[in-house]
Amino acid sequence: LIESELKQLRAELEKKLYIINSVESWMKALTEQEREIVTYKAVEGRSWAETVELCNRTGTYQKSKHTVQRIYDLGIEKIYKAAK
Repeated sequence: LIESELKQLRAELEKKLYIINSVESWMKALTEQEREIVTYKAVEGRSWAETVELCNRTGTYQKSKHTVQRIYDLGIEKIYKAAK
């Protein structure tokens, strides 16, 4: 019984590690700005207002909501293409 559970847990772990490695690979394909914005929005689940505020706090210049959304869309598009 314990060996069966261990085997199942190992299989689950391998599946999750594969997903993590895939996501890390996709994120490395993004520019620093894309990675930052995709992390705030898609990974952390922040609102657009929070995402824009964080980007403007950490960035070298002020970005509008439209600009942040455009950068996010470019990043998501790259991830989508890499995942195919």
